[in-house]
Amino acid sequence: MKLSRLIPAIAAVGGAVALAVYKLQKDKKEIIKLDEGLLLDEEGDSFDDMHIDDVSASTAADVDVDIPAFKEEEANAQPPFVMDDETKAKIEKNVTDAISALAAVGDIHSAERPVEHQMSFPDETALASFKETVIKRGYVVTKGEDPKVAVVMHIAPMDHEIMLQHVFYLYEETKKQNGTYEGWHCNPVY
Repeated sequence: MKLSRLIPAIAAVGGAVALAVYKLQKDKKEIIKLDEGLLLDEEGDSFDDMHIDDVSASTAADVDVDIPAFKEEEANAQPPFVMDDETKAKIEKNVTDAISALAAVGDIHSAERPVEHQMSFPDETALASFKETVIKRGYVVTKGEDPKVAVVMHIAPMDHEIMLQHVFYLYEETKKQNGTYEGWHCNPVY
């Protein structure tokens, strides 16, 4: 292709890109102006509608506040799950035994690897609540073969303290949803 034909084509493409950028910037400025206008309108309404003369003096006996949602939540609240020392000891022994078994086959503990945990729940609602909670902490959650089973994955080295933190957290979150923590596994890294 000749250079004399290429230069006009490049100029045309450059002009089209410049026009698109200009329009995007213009639209962005209009949106910012609209947002500022909304803020001013909201502030103006709230300050103009508030008059100190409209507030009457009252005593605490005159005030009757009913908050049914709060009362309902309080009545249905369950005590928070607290892991007992026996369960903590069993989990710690499990993690220690697993790390020892990995060491016996020549695992490089400092290497990060995928670790999978499996848990089951009484219903799909409990699973959905669990999933929402642990995803916020950075875990990846998929459903197992059964729609009430979750497989949770994270990446970590085989460090005793790190693994305890993961297992304790996932065990507690599973129990908060009345689920059963079924264990964890990973492959050795050589």
